[in-house]
Amino acid sequence: MDTKNEKVKRKKVFKDIDVRDVLQYFITKSWIIVIVVAVCLVAAILYTAFIVPTYESTSSMLIITDEGSTTQDFSAGQQIINNTPEVIKGNVFCEKVAKMLLNNEVDNGNGVVDTYKELLNSNPTLLKELGGNEALDYPVTKYTNGKAITARSIQNALTITTSTNAKNTFTVTATTTNKYLSCIIANAVTTLYEEYVKTEIVPKGTNISTDIFKSGTTQDDPSNKNFPKNVAIAVVVGVVITCTILFFIFFFDDKIKTPDDIEKHLELNILGAIPDFEER
Repeated sequence: MDTKNEKVKRKKVFKDIDVRDVLQYFITKSWIIVIVVAVCLVAAILYTAFIVPTYESTSSMLIITDEGSTTQDFSAGQQIINNTPEVIKGNVFCEKVAKMLLNNEVDNGNGVVDTYKELLNSNPTLLKELGGNEALDYPVTKYTNGKAITARSIQNALTITTSTNAKNTFTVTATTTNKYLSCIIANAVTTLYEEYVKTEIVPKGTNISTDIFKSGTTQDDPSNKNFPKNVAIAVVVGVVITCTILFFIFFFDDKIKTPDDIEKHLELNILGAIPDFEER
């Protein structure tokens, strides 16, 4: 166990750390930093090269409080936005989306039945992205690479972000391995949710309406194969991790290595030094 005197000396060592000493230590260990960063770079390159590409598509909707709205209307609009992520990613709603994409009939609450073809016909942007009217002849499974469309697969593909700052808006981002499927899911979710809000959520007597102001489109570039971004992250992570480890090694190293360390840290005068002669 350390004696009381040794503990005091150890504390002095910790308190008297010189920034120049730290920088000098980092310079002497720079080869470690270079090696770690190189390893991180190789990992980032391999990740970018071999990761399965995924594609994102986003669509956005606005919850509008009309003119003449009361404080209750504004409060109700914010509450709708706050509950949107939980509702959209819930099992009940995602099952409706999956059912519609499989071209099964889904009652939207207004006595109107929605199907996959109805979705395409009601959304010119989506129909154009899929290649025009020819897309009406193909089922959505054409874009799933043989995978089943289920409520779980819809949930896994979705990311919902909301904003209540200036306007009550939310954005649906669908991410899958097929750019067309991502576009279809993003638009299907906002289309069904708009009807769901009108029929199931908006309290009666309130001045609240909805508007899909941005439809999902296809993106040719994979969202997860951003080479410059991945390389930059690899460099930052490699430098930060290595420098952090080296700093703690330096910080907890209280060994006396030079005569100057004795005077600096232990505050003792050196009377003399015995040279270290090499054996011949």
